[in-house]
Amino acid sequence: MRYRILFLVLAFFLPSFFLVAENPADGNNKVITEKGVIIEGMPEENLKNAGFNKELLISENTSGDQRYLTFLDISTVEAGDNITFYLQDNKIIDWFRGTDVGTLEETIIQ
Repeated sequence: MRYRILFLVLAFFLPSFFLVAENPADGNNKVITEKGVIIEGMPEENLKNAGFNKELLISENTSGDQRYLTFLDISTVEAGDNITFYLQDNKIIDWFRGTDVGTLEETIIQ
């Protein structure tokens, strides 16, 4: 009887452990939305495919071949969150979450 209860507990909790352990949203190298996934190194066009369109664009800054696109963050449930994508040679290199648009350039320069 004791083993049966232990088995039931393990059978219930073990699959949820693997779901949490393999959740790609926990990684720093992906942004996951309902429409798609953004991965470092992807071309800029993939932003639109993942739902980051002109209607969500807050600001755009360009310096040489470097660009910073700040969008309303649709990959989070928090209203008003921002995400800024850093692009170089039209490829997504990195991103920053919750960055204040006014201090973005200061943050990157430091």
